[in-house]
Amino acid sequence: MESSTGQDAAVRPLASTNEPGYLEAHIHSLTAKFFLNRPLEELIPKKFVRMAEQRSLHGAQVPLSRAIDGCYLDQGVWSRVDRRYRAVFRALSKAPAFQKGLWENGSEECGAELGPGDPKAQAKALNALMDEVGMRLDIFRQTEDKAAVFYLRSRLVSYDFEYWTGYRQRHFDAPSTSGCLALMFDGPGVGQALPVVPVSTTLKEEPLTSNLEGKFKIILAQFLMHIRKFSSLPGDKLPDQEVFLIGMHGGKFHLMRAFFPGQKVSRIWCQREVAGLCPIEADEDPEVVKSSPPPPPNHPVPRREQYERKLERARLFALDNELDRHTFRVLATREYNLWDEEHFTTVVQLIVALETYLMSGQAVSGILMETFRKNPIPRSAFRPMPTMSRQDAAQEPKTDTQIGSEETDTYFDSDSEVDLSDWDDDASFDDFGEVTTARPPRDESRQEERQPTQTEEHLRDEDEELTRQRNEQVEDRREIRRPVGGHQAQDNTEEEVWWDIPLTDDESGWSILSVADAQEHEDSD
Repeated sequence: MESSTGQDAAVRPLASTNEPGYLEAHIHSLTAKFFLNRPLEELIPKKFVRMAEQRSLHGAQVPLSRAIDGCYLDQGVWSRVDRRYRAVFRALSKAPAFQKGLWENGSEECGAELGPGDPKAQAKALNALMDEVGMRLDIFRQTEDKAAVFYLRSRLVSYDFEYWTGYRQRHFDAPSTSGCLALMFDGPGVGQALPVVPVSTTLKEEPLTSNLEGKFKIILAQFLMHIRKFSSLPGDKLPDQEVFLIGMHGGKFHLMRAFFPGQKVSRIWCQREVAGLCPIEADEDPEVVKSSPPPPPNHPVPRREQYERKLERARLFALDNELDRHTFRVLATREYNLWDEEHFTTVVQLIVALETYLMSGQAVSGILMETFRKNPIPRSAFRPMPTMSRQDAAQEPKTDTQIGSEETDTYFDSDSEVDLSDWDDDASFDDFGEVTTARPPRDESRQEERQPTQTEEHLRDEDEELTRQRNEQVEDRREIRRPVGGHQAQDNTEEEVWWDIPLTDDESGWSILSVADAQEHEDSD
């Protein structure tokens, strides 16, 4: 099949929020529906969005002084001590200053704006931003053999990959990426980087539909990289997949998420029906939903947390309810202007939520799923802090070191497996996830005697050791004590004779002096 052009893409104007409009783009035999200006909770689970809101990685006030043209930054007003995000705005000041956003068809008439600026500076600014956030977030996991670690890092690397639109339908016309968020492996003899989230920027003048077609081709290429991790599975057993894409249009940031149901993937890419599922016909009424029979009386009721977690996952996956097998939905956030302080803070929180979600082991992306299958996360990750009540935790001040250790060690411990079934969406979070939900009072009469903690035992042992050493020193000094006045040696040679004189009236202990010092002490008396 031949690729369709931008004129072939049908455009439906954006309507109200209740019935959102979409933009259609046709890629060979596939159709992509782009739903723009969607809330972040529709792209990333709400749990991770709320956790990211508790973080404060945007740092101090970022000086956003600039000229009227929007592409000049006064680097002289930056702090000489705190230079966080300085590289971001230094690169951003060299990027093209587009008057319109991408969702406003700003890529169609931007030739005059692309000339003065450096289009590649968009990728440099985005790379500096994600690198700054990733370094400060510092989420990493250990491999199962403890020989290496893996983490997410931004890479300013352009790559070209093929993409598929059906069974034996391979294409190589996808545009080059402007970078990626890659899964890095670091260790002795280990050096690997796997692209997970591609980056796309505006590099040329083209209609919006053509720009969206290029983005969907990049998404299909990334999807192919994910689905190849399941090449050993039968064609009708392919799992659901999701693909994220980060975009920049001048100084404006946006995030996209495409969902690929396993049923559609098996039928289009492998021409296999999913076992146990009936094919969806276009003439079926989408409003008719068959209700499942009630559970038997003796059936155990699932926990509330697990039920809410399943609902959250089902809500995200139900966003792709297209009846057409060759149609997929792509959700996109609004465009955030990095020159705006409030928007910049939101973008930092968005990147934190995205990286936290990807490294939680719950993202349904083939590369991450295969990595966490080989290197499972221990169960104690995301565990709440023990041995301290809510009132004590609120009253006890925390140092910066303690806060940093809680963020990295308590909730991203490499000796535990992620289990977010105990999270409560109505709970509040203290610095990245410590659950502070009020619990019913405990029966103190039934509480066992509290065992000393490891730190308390260590301090007690140190005190006992110091007391023992002090007693030994006192005993040694008592052995060499002699009556005040001293004596000379038997051979009448003048030798050094030791005296024991009390230090002060309120101190217990003895000072050892020579004969000359003792004589001076007697003369002074």
